Amino acid sequence: MSTQAKAKLQVLEAPRPEGRGGGPVGLATPSPREALQEAVASFLRRGQARSLSPRTVEFYRERLGVFLRWLDARSHAGGEWR
Repeated sequence: MSTQAKAKLQVLEAPRPEGRGGGPVGLATPSPREALQEAVASFLRRGQARSLSPRTVEFYRERLGVFLRWLDARSHAGGEWR
């Protein structure tokens, strides 16, 4: 292993300071809503990368959109979703 590769490995293995919520310092912890929205977007991107049919990806987008709107409606009614 080269010296440069060893140096990169040491940086990756070095402990990172943690901020509130256990994440790295300087990065905001996303809200549950933001985290779920990012997870849905990531799921849809992976579907496209796996060459799923555009209609399949659109079906997932529509169904997950219904689910996200349902969660939003529940949160406006006084409930919290996490």
